[in-house]
Amino acid sequence: MTKCILSIGGSDSWGGGGIATDLKSFDHFGFFGLTAITCLAVKDEKQGFSVLPIDQRAIEAQLKTIKEDVPLAAIKIGLLHQVETIQLVKEFCQHYQGKIPIVLDPVMAFKEGEVNYQGQYLSSLLDLISKVDLITPNLHEAELLSGQKLGKGLDDFIHLAKTIYEKTSTPTFLKGRDHLSSTEAIDVLYSKEGARIYRLSHLPSKTLNGAGCCLSSAATAALACPYPLEEALTLAKSFTHQAIASGIELSKDSGNVYHPCPVPFQNVK
Repeated sequence: MTKCILSIGGSDSWGGGGIATDLKSFDHFGFFGLTAITCLAVKDEKQGFSVLPIDQRAIEAQLKTIKEDVPLAAIKIGLLHQVETIQLVKEFCQHYQGKIPIVLDPVMAFKEGEVNYQGQYLSSLLDLISKVDLITPNLHEAELLSGQKLGKGLDDFIHLAKTIYEKTSTPTFLKGRDHLSSTEAIDVLYSKEGARIYRLSHLPSKTLNGAGCCLSSAATAALACPYPLEEALTLAKSFTHQAIASGIELSKDSGNVYHPCPVPFQNVK
């Protein structure tokens, strides 16, 4: 069995989201992670959140390296950041479409700031979405993808996921966190089978950075195992819940998801 999964996305200097979390998730499911980095998340001069692009030639070279040398079990796509990058990734994925699971976390909004992507970027991303096997938007991303505002009830939540599914024909796992309940983290999958609701207890934790990336990368690895879609998402949600519970605090105000290895290496001198 092929043991490599490719993560295409951004590098988070804080180690919470993006490539860093993807690699940790793949490892826990028994897969070796490969990377194609599209951009860098850093603090800007105003101590805010900024995304620095990677040269398109460098992104293309990374993808070419993987395609020519390594068989893949799955592909996970995160932040692409530029319209040109979306086109590169779409062309790359056409070689694997229908052969291995391809999961897209359609990153267009961040907890750390007001960065988002609309216009031509959104149009290009919707085209890519129609060619993957699963997307995992958060609430704000779902509003951008659907062109609709989210209501307050569960039916509104389901309708938003359904709208995206009908627009793209791609199974949509809408991440709700605590939007609908202060005691439960409620998510919904909408696919050709209709709606399925996922519930776990809500964790009032500040170690949330990377939770979305953790879920989508865990789902990618579970699909590569291979688990059926609904079961893969159950495993991914549970995995992310545990990663939040055992997260690492970076400051008094924030922290990252973290899933310690079952048997930590002991440095014996």
